[in-house]
Amino acid sequence: MATDPTSNDSYIPEIPDGGPNETIETAPPTIGLGDLYSAPPPPEGFDQIEGQAPGDNYYDTAGGATQAEQDAIIRAQLEATAAESYGGATQAEQDAIIQAQRETKESDRETRSLLSKSPAPPSTRSINANSARSRAVAQTQRNARQQDDWRIRLQLAQQANYLYNTAKEGDLLYPLKGTNGVIFPYTPQINISYRANYDPSDLTHTNYKQYFYKNSSVEEIQITADFTAQDTTEALYMLAVIHFFKSVTKMFYGKDADPRAGTPPPLCYLLGYGQYQFSDHPIVLTSFQYNLPRDVDYIRAGSTTQWAGQNVSAYAAKDTGSAAGLVAKIRAEASRLPIGGISKDPTWNPLSNSAATYVPTKIELSLNALPIVTRADISNNFSLEKYASGELLKRGIW
Repeated sequence: MATDPTSNDSYIPEIPDGGPNETIETAPPTIGLGDLYSAPPPPEGFDQIEGQAPGDNYYDTAGGATQAEQDAIIRAQLEATAAESYGGATQAEQDAIIQAQRETKESDRETRSLLSKSPAPPSTRSINANSARSRAVAQTQRNARQQDDWRIRLQLAQQANYLYNTAKEGDLLYPLKGTNGVIFPYTPQINISYRANYDPSDLTHTNYKQYFYKNSSVEEIQITADFTAQDTTEALYMLAVIHFFKSVTKMFYGKDADPRAGTPPPLCYLLGYGQYQFSDHPIVLTSFQYNLPRDVDYIRAGSTTQWAGQNVSAYAAKDTGSAAGLVAKIRAEASRLPIGGISKDPTWNPLSNSAATYVPTKIELSLNALPIVTRADISNNFSLEKYASGELLKRGIW
């Protein structure tokens, strides 16, 4: 009785009809090195592993099979080869043959890898894990490119040639240039009020007042937001945000030439939460409030002499005249290695207070703004039908 050579049961070869002494000459099936360690080219659209040569077909060695299924297929192929080629062998002999074949194929693979001056390919499990991880990262990147950033953002007009749009590296507003305005890192609270105004008419000898429609309006917008700073880069960004809100409440004046002196404060645009919430809705800031709390830590913002992310000055102390330098000297002497263990005394970078600005690690900002709709939009583009359909919301009409 013969069992399937791909199963885990022992394989017993069938006895030919001519008796146990009759020999049937059959060519033993062979499995080449490429059959076990290569696979057909990947399907169209398959993300190739980064850094992999096009000829290295270390993708899924058995189509869409799982790792356990792939191992079972390879093991079955090896056991079938050994059983059919050495049908008269005992189970122990078959196991020895299978192990020898595996070692031979592994040696051939390493030899080929050395000859090609490339490292031996990783195990199938490692390959599959890396491939899955690479595909997941690539998909995440594609999704991020396809989806807009829906966080609340306050920015200048795209063609504006002032404030952070013209800031140079080292300027206070320069951190906002990389984010094209202020991005609120935490979900802010936004209060908006829509009103329809009616004038009452006091009629004689009636029980009720009569109301006559006057106009509609969008009232003042209130925004309350939190900002935090955990390193000097975030501290610089917080400092830039505070200074930007201060700046957009002021007009161009004095020596300003472009825009010319006398130009009102800049117009800002509110974006976020998708096209039917805020889609380049224009506003002007009427007030900005912030407080510097006393119950939080303060962090040092970077200066022109420092790199972002560092909290110490770039120069080293050259003497021990100060108290901090003396303490550092005593500690160095107390902890120094025996003679010959160090070549020279260590140098210390004490925290410097010169040209430093400190901001709280958490702060709450409050903004009051007015919605702006131009006369041209009101007269030429507005219709209640389009507004109700949502079309005007996507065009920034309040």
